[in-house]
Amino acid sequence: MKTLLKTIYFLVFLGFTMQSQAQTKEETISWLKEKLGKYAEGPNSFTNITLQRINECEIVFSYVYGGGQWLQILPTSIAGLTNDGAFTYTADLAADRKQGGEAKFNNVSFIKIGNREENIRPRVEKALKHLATFCPKKQEAF
Repeated sequence: MKTLLKTIYFLVFLGFTMQSQAQTKEETISWLKEKLGKYAEGPNSFTNITLQRINECEIVFSYVYGGGQWLQILPTSIAGLTNDGAFTYTADLAADRKQGGEAKFNNVSFIKIGNREENIRPRVEKALKHLATFCPKKQEAF
């Protein structure tokens, strides 16, 4: 009986310890703001790439392309990152918007994470997947 109680106490302690080490939504957003603001890049034709905002559901970058100001709105629910650091998605989730218009692209973002810090891409991927867990799921009628 004492062994069983010790095991239960240990498991409860372990559960609290593991839960207390998880990053909060605010800590994750703060870390991502720093890293995405520092390492976001795009094709050579993109200039002035700037992180506009980030929340638990989306990341918004602005950039200049072809003489126009664009926004790239990326969901935080990424499938992963490509070898060159682009965000990948399981469906057509990412969008570009210019002057009220919207153009969808398939599964890979134009914005990517530059590899200028050790292990930055896997860490950004892990942080985004963690942040996406805070995004409310859409309720469907059926």
